[in-house]
Amino acid sequence: MASLFTSFTAFLLVCFVHAEHLRFRRQARSSIQSASAECKTPEPNIRPGKCTHIKDCEELLSLLRGPNQNIPYVRQSICFIPVNGGDPIVCCPEAKSPEPIPDIEKEVDKTKLFPDPRKYECGIEINDRIVNGGDAPLGAWPWMALLFYQIPGGGVKPGCGGAVINKRYVITAAHCVSPGIIGEYKLAYARLGEHKLSTDPDCKGPRRQVCQSPAINAEVEEIIYHPNFIQDTRKGSKFDIALLRLGKDIDLKNGSIAPICLPFDKEIFAPDGDISFDNKTGWVTGWGKTSVTRPNNGSDVLQQLQVPIVPLTKCATTPVYKTVEFSEEHVCAGGEPNKNSCKGDSGGPLVILRSQPGSPQYFLIGVVSFGTPYCGLVDAPGVYTRITHYLDWILDHVKE
Repeated sequence: MASLFTSFTAFLLVCFVHAEHLRFRRQARSSIQSASAECKTPEPNIRPGKCTHIKDCEELLSLLRGPNQNIPYVRQSICFIPVNGGDPIVCCPEAKSPEPIPDIEKEVDKTKLFPDPRKYECGIEINDRIVNGGDAPLGAWPWMALLFYQIPGGGVKPGCGGAVINKRYVITAAHCVSPGIIGEYKLAYARLGEHKLSTDPDCKGPRRQVCQSPAINAEVEEIIYHPNFIQDTRKGSKFDIALLRLGKDIDLKNGSIAPICLPFDKEIFAPDGDISFDNKTGWVTGWGKTSVTRPNNGSDVLQQLQVPIVPLTKCATTPVYKTVEFSEEHVCAGGEPNKNSCKGDSGGPLVILRSQPGSPQYFLIGVVSFGTPYCGLVDAPGVYTRITHYLDWILDHVKE
């Protein structure tokens, strides 16, 4: 190792050793350590090490030869100086362990916390396939969730939407639950299995003889929104995604609640390999505004709307979005006259239909993030958080 020293490094080392000999002669040591003894490096980055000749410790030598010459740190690293002279013995940190290889099996196991599309455990509508917009048929979108908020002064009111993704979690938008956005309002619960707000249970038929199970108000045990969430009125929202862990498991066999499929399996949700979904057709659902001329006009009945998925390049050239910074975390959909998601639909799902041999299934590809102040404008699509961009984040934050 010594043969590799530059003359300048050697000079620095001689000066350092001489200074330390003088200092140690003035400080009696209560004990003498031995070379190769185990030790710990000084703060702030305490690491295990071994007492080693300084010439054999490249990490500390680099501190001496570096532009900042961190001599105080090297001094604190000294184990001892031999009584008969010679080089200081320093606590040389052990080599850093290599970064752990991702546990692929663990990641695969995490997906088992979600319903399996191949077993038709998700994305199945309870009613027949939908072909029109407007009021949704009873049981058509069984993964829909409606978030209720405590109003300052008392009472609750419905707000954002969401979607059931397994027996314990609902997915929504971060702006629906972030304290910095909702202010004095607090999330009260997530209503599941809802269809018409003014009736419970919800029924159909001339004599209301066919009814689904009553809606449930599910307690929210934990709110997990993305730590990097930003809502910028000029540049657009980023990292606009959140998970709600419910207080207890949902009974997915009650007939009115079922999960939406998440797009983990590319062979099923994107057999053509295209995960942009550009120019394909999606569906949005919610209880939000149905008319911009009546600002507080939320719908009593769950609404459904078929929307075209618009390429990001086209979305970015829309005049109303001229300051928005679009990226691969966004999906754009809609832009037809009077057809778009609106304020009360925030956090609600954007889904696509995929045909399986046994039954058609729906997959979640987005959650409503932001749009123009005026819903349903021509060539002004709604903007959604792209789910495929956040699958790893979802896996990292779900638990049994």
